[in-house]
Amino acid sequence: MVSENNISPSSKRDEKGVKKQQMNPEIYLSEDLNKIEAVSHIPTKKNSGIGFKSYKMGPKTSFSYKYIDPLKKRQLYETWKKKTKNGIPGITQANSDLILKFVGEMELGINVSKLSKPGKRSPTRLHSLGYHLRRVAELVEQYHNKKCFADLQREDIHKLFDDMKEGRILSKKGTPYLSPDDYIRDFICFWNWFMKIEALKREKDILKKGKTNRKEVFNIVEYLNRARKENKFVYFTYDQLKQVLPHLTKNFRVLALFLFDSIVRSPSEASNLYISDLGIEKDEVFVNIRQEVSKTYGRKFNLVLCDDEVKEYIKRNKLGLQDLLFPFYKMKTFNKTLQKAFIKVFGDMMTPGGKPYSELTGYAFRHSGACYLRSLRGVTIDKLMVRGGWSNLRRINYYTRFLGLDGRIERERLIEQPEVNESMMKVVQTQNEEISKLRKEILQIISATVKEGFDISQLKELPLQEVQVIQNA
Repeated sequence: MVSENNISPSSKRDEKGVKKQQMNPEIYLSEDLNKIEAVSHIPTKKNSGIGFKSYKMGPKTSFSYKYIDPLKKRQLYETWKKKTKNGIPGITQANSDLILKFVGEMELGINVSKLSKPGKRSPTRLHSLGYHLRRVAELVEQYHNKKCFADLQREDIHKLFDDMKEGRILSKKGTPYLSPDDYIRDFICFWNWFMKIEALKREKDILKKGKTNRKEVFNIVEYLNRARKENKFVYFTYDQLKQVLPHLTKNFRVLALFLFDSIVRSPSEASNLYISDLGIEKDEVFVNIRQEVSKTYGRKFNLVLCDDEVKEYIKRNKLGLQDLLFPFYKMKTFNKTLQKAFIKVFGDMMTPGGKPYSELTGYAFRHSGACYLRSLRGVTIDKLMVRGGWSNLRRINYYTRFLGLDGRIERERLIEQPEVNESMMKVVQTQNEEISKLRKEILQIISATVKEGFDISQLKELPLQEVQVIQNA
């Protein structure tokens, strides 16, 4: 008998992974830190609803994917690094040194918070940290007599951010800050890092000298409220989108439907999809969002609204595996075209999301598509969370409140699923035929190897049993 203590860690992980997949075969999140991958399958009228049992992506390709940076975020960070090579202009040398050291370590993935994912931060995140911290440093020095970050007190930082939230401190454009919570979040991130490195310096001094003259850094950010205000967005329904489609070109129709159906991040994820990222089967089209282009984690899911349109689009444009799925996608052109189309059909009315159609962007398709899927029965929160690539339930909870669902699902189901559909019966029939064939082969092998006089009829009840499906009346 093998004790639990003698079981290898890898075996435990494998067993845990199998149990997780058995619990919900349509949602599977890999625990391998080097390969974060999630799967979400939504049943439709075409597929059997079984999930990814026969899930296949396109053929493996040897070419390397070229990363498309539509918002020039990587370029912005590289430009920022060059401009700040000899220090950040407009702030004191002490604050500049701290910010540059912090951003530099985040770029390498050093001294990151234990509560966040390990590894280096993206250029987009690094540029955001540098930009926000520079502005905080400017305000600290302006309102607190050129204080260094290291000398800040809890009262100083609380008053500063409260003034930003209440509009007493304005942006450089002379307008109230639209997202002061972003500045608060990034300063909290910085301060946690600062406390950590200062504590390491104190420990190092004590180990070497037996004492330290460095002062202890206290947590002055623990009471800051970093909760974000819910963003306003352009909201439209699936029916409204269908009314607008005739006013778009063929390619834009497919792109609009795809963004609404897939709820991928636009333009960052949508611009980096290749034909080889699709798995095209008879009744379904699967999409693979690679981890290197995702803001959070890689994921795979099936299209439920526009699979036929995507197939026809690929065939019409004669796209190959190495081609981008939407090579024509230019964010500004797409946004202006969709704004004109929506205004032409509905006028420039204010939408329930708090913004008019004249402010519609590709991201509105992510919000509106998620609301549509959230309102459908048969689409679980797990499936929606994986499909959208969210790492927590905050955004989905917001959509739930926005729709007024309050935990209930009130709209029509995506499909009316009988207890046993025809596709399921075909699968069961095929399995039974294979089981019957396998049982005969086993009996033939046994009869050829057992001793003479053995009654082979005793083995009629083999472990392999046919599956019986009982359908309620």
